[in-house]
Amino acid sequence: MSWSASVATAAAGKKADVVLRVRRPSDKEVAGYKKGAAVLAVMEPWDAGDSLKAMAKAGVSAFSMELMPRITRAQSMDVLSSQANLAGYQAVVEGAA
Repeated sequence: MSWSASVATAAAGKKADVVLRVRRPSDKEVAGYKKGAAVLAVMEPWDAGDSLKAMAKAGVSAFSMELMPRITRAQSMDVLSSQANLAGYQAVVEGAA
């Protein structure tokens, strides 16, 4: 079995087993995903009840990246820590310029 990954348009998600996104997909996009697909993104689940229900109805598994445990072992996967690091690097670059 071979695996491949690519940066693609939202339409390409229709054939994907795993979809990595920055933000939660729209209900229209979710309806086009194949059943059993996994979607990993910043889901903002606190105010997205309808969107999460649409994913469940479509048979899509959703992984909310901002709910990753904030512990040392998982820090490389923690969305909040990684974004804080990027913001720090950007501040240094802009400060030096």
